[in-house]
Amino acid sequence: MTWEVFYEKYGDWAENTILKNIDSLHDMGEPDEVAEVISYITEPARTKLMRRALNMGVVFSPSDIMDLDRVVSKELLTEAFLHIRTDVSREDLEDLEGIVDQKVLLAKDKKQNTHAFDNDEKEEKWGEEETDVYDDYTSGGDGKPHRLNGLIGGWILSGWLDKKSKNKGKDKPRS
Repeated sequence: MTWEVFYEKYGDWAENTILKNIDSLHDMGEPDEVAEVISYITEPARTKLMRRALNMGVVFSPSDIMDLDRVVSKELLTEAFLHIRTDVSREDLEDLEGIVDQKVLLAKDKKQNTHAFDNDEKEEKWGEEETDVYDDYTSGGDGKPHRLNGLIGGWILSGWLDKKSKNKGKDKPRS
């Protein structure tokens, strides 16, 4: 069966007919058409058509892969991404995060020298430094109060002093 016939008639077929006709396909349409059909049919036909398309050499674009997020498994989306032999834009790499396996994205990013995920590394390092700075303000386990304890104590004391100044003259010592 040709893709043209399949594409024209799949909406009228029962699921078991779709499954049978996927096996009889001897060519595939454009990747965006295939992605469209995959989005409209139900499981297990979705997975079967996706696998058939990949086996027949269909190369989905990053946009097609994003469109198929939550339609087919992450495993199939990662496999589809691995079929892309051209460079992928930095924006597409970032958009595919969480859709395609992270290790595969990082490998493509490194191969292309795109640096799409360099900010993540910087944020992690900054976050680690922030933790170290925070640790300077808390007890270091040596039993001595550190800056945070002093800040909290100062804040409590300033509130108490402020309250005392407002009550000045109201609190008379008892004789």
